[in-house]
Amino acid sequence: QTKQKLGNSEANAATSSVVSEQLTYYLEQNPAVAKTICEKAVLAQRAREAARKAREMTANAEIRNRIYEKWVSYVFELYEMVSINANEDTKHQIRKALMNYGYNDVDVLLEDPV
Repeated sequence: QTKQKLGNSEANAATSSVVSEQLTYYLEQNPAVAKTICEKAVLAQRAREAARKAREMTANAEIRNRIYEKWVSYVFELYEMVSINANEDTKHQIRKALMNYGYNDVDVLLEDPV
């Protein structure tokens, strides 16, 4: 059959009716097949949902990483400006504040270039 004939609403209705009737009969006679089809459908739905969540988490992680990188660059610039005239006590306070905000590699970030 050509696409045009299959696109015919009468042919489509007749085809759908026959397929539905025969598929129902087959699945009633073969419950194991019906169960397998249902399990695969559920598994596919779960996979789609997990993929969607993974895409969202990846997008959110990328945004968080960009914000964090920008924050670190601002902190580093601030530290450079302050450290020009700062004594060791002030530098220590800055390091402590950064560590309180969760940046544990403060010394790596703030070490003087050699």
